This record gives sequence, C-alpha cells and structure tokens, in this order.
Amino acid sequence: MDGETISLKEHLELLVKHERELREAIETEQSKALLIVEEARQTALSLASSELKAAINDLKTTIKPLVEYTSSQQGRSSGVSGTWQLVIILIGMAISVGFLKFS
Repeated sequence: MDGETISLKEHLELLVKHERELREAIETEQSKALLIVEEARQTALSLASSELKAAINDLKTTIKPLVEYTSSQQGRSSGVSGTWQLVIILIGMAISVGFLKFS
C-alpha cells in the first residue's frame, strides 16, 4: 500500500478487521492463560493434599507411642483401682467378721 490511495471506507474496514484480529488474539491468549492457571491450581492442590497426608502420617507416627502408653496406663490404673477396691472390701468384711465374732 505504499503510495496507494484507499478510500476512507476501506481504511475504516481495515482498522475494524485489525481490531477484530487483535481481540481474537487477546481472547486466545487469555484462554491459554486461564488453562495454565487452572492446571497450576490443580497441581498445587494435589501437592498440598499429599503434603497434608504425609504430615498427618508423621503426626500419627509421632503420637503412636504416647497413645499406646496412655492406653496401657488406663488399663493398668483401672486394674489397680479394681484391686484396691477388692482389698478395701475384704478388709471391711474382715473387720465386720471380727466385730461379729468378738461381740
């Protein structure tokens, strides 16, 4: 178009065509960018989820001895409590029998 003369109408049509092409290119790039963002989000969620699972497993591993110790102590203390209750009952019965025998 060097040195060519075009009508104002043709010039306007070329400008409109060029603007439409630019808009289409921008929309295409925006779509690509949105796909990249969504893929990155999915990857980040997946990594965060696996890291969270690993952290929970580490926590379970760390706490397991404490839970086992606590459980064993609860069983032991209830057994000891039961034994003391039985001893106290037997002492009470012996005292009662002694009072009855010597009365």
